[in-house]
Amino acid sequence: MKKIIGFLVMACVLFTAVFAQEEAPKHRHEPLDMLLGINLGASIFLNIRDLLVAPKISYLASTDFGLTYDFYFFNWLSATTGLFLHPQVVAIYKPEYETINREFDLMDYMQTPLCLTIPLQAHINVPRVEWLYLGAGVNLNIPITSMLEEVEKVSGVDMPDSKGEFFVSVPIDFGFDMTDSRRGGVRFFFRLTPTFLEQGTLFPIGVMWQIYNFRIGN
Repeated sequence: MKKIIGFLVMACVLFTAVFAQEEAPKHRHEPLDMLLGINLGASIFLNIRDLLVAPKISYLASTDFGLTYDFYFFNWLSATTGLFLHPQVVAIYKPEYETINREFDLMDYMQTPLCLTIPLQAHINVPRVEWLYLGAGVNLNIPITSMLEEVEKVSGVDMPDSKGEFFVSVPIDFGFDMTDSRRGGVRFFFRLTPTFLEQGTLFPIGVMWQIYNFRIGN
């Protein structure tokens, strides 16, 4: 009788192990997976060398808040799009921009656009180390107003037109995908974003925190 009971116990354990093995997902993501993410990010660029060669100045500071949508073609390759609110403060000034007799006013060289940003990107989860998350793409930045103009409305002080024109940036991502294979979860990555502006190109570096990625249809 003890042998029969022992045999049944072993059979149950083996059956449970096999069933669990079949049910366990093989990868962090599978083809046709879709995720909706809430994102928060910030970037900054400051040319320290410029500070020693006044009045040559270039800097950029920005934040991002919005939604992303990820679609997985394979368990390792996804496409990303979405919509962000992107406030940005930037100034690029070089001595050749004005004559030596003109009084320098940094406000004349500042742009403070509040943009709607549409990302078009591709990312990979590196095979065998799927928590490692890499990607690149293009951000389409559409200025909708100037933050300095909003200050002017409140203060009554005349501010320069600083909205700027449509511009493109190229985010390059390196970080960590901690999403759960069934429910979703968090991603955190570092981002280098070459930004192509009217006055020149800057290379801000920052972070992007995907606060939560919700799996759609799972």
